[in-house]
Amino acid sequence: MRRPRLALACLLAVGILPAAGCGGSSSGDATTASSSTAASAASGMTVEMTDDLRFAPKAITVSAGDTVTWTNPSDVTHNVKGDGFFSRVVEAGGTYRHRFATAGSFAYVCTFHPGMAGTVTVR
Repeated sequence: MRRPRLALACLLAVGILPAAGCGGSSSGDATTASSSTAASAASGMTVEMTDDLRFAPKAITVSAGDTVTWTNPSDVTHNVKGDGFFSRVVEAGGTYRHRFATAGSFAYVCTFHPGMAGTVTVR
């Protein structure tokens, strides 16, 4: 009886079978609110997750305390994972926000798409 549960857990862990209802981590918020892009522009930057499997722009610079919003206007499921932040699943039309409190360089990736990477520099 344990093998079907173990197989399902393995699929969920590697992202082959995204779990329904995955939300953001305690340091961010995954949502589908369309007004989030305008709100983010006032206090940070917006990065798009594209159909051609890239983050646009790939590298951004923000001030400490700013919030970065990743938007997914594509039909492809993505996520955002960096040191100290993880969006889990960001479906088509969804967004993920993370506030960067301290200065530094923060590399991030989409774990579903090898090579899809970006960097946030916080000053």
